[in-house]
Amino acid sequence: MPLKRGQIDRGTGFNSRSGHVNKDTRKLLKQLEQQGFTMRRTTGGHTIVYRDGRAVTCLAGTGGKGRGWANSIAELRRAGYDPSA
Repeated sequence: MPLKRGQIDRGTGFNSRSGHVNKDTRKLLKQLEQQGFTMRRTTGGHTIVYRDGRAVTCLAGTGGKGRGWANSIAELRRAGYDPSA
């Protein structure tokens, strides 16, 4: 079955209850994957980001660019994420 725009293939492990991920989060996850991070989607719609087998941060499947987003980006940068790449 073809996916609708914004949905992620359930086979990848990145699916929330609704099947949607925030656009900013989707962009960040793509950058993280390119930089060697791995991700696991929880059943509650959050994404846990790992670097070298160690959990770095947890991202909400929805949400804006509030304090939690800034804290997650700071944790990712400390783990080696380069936002300019």
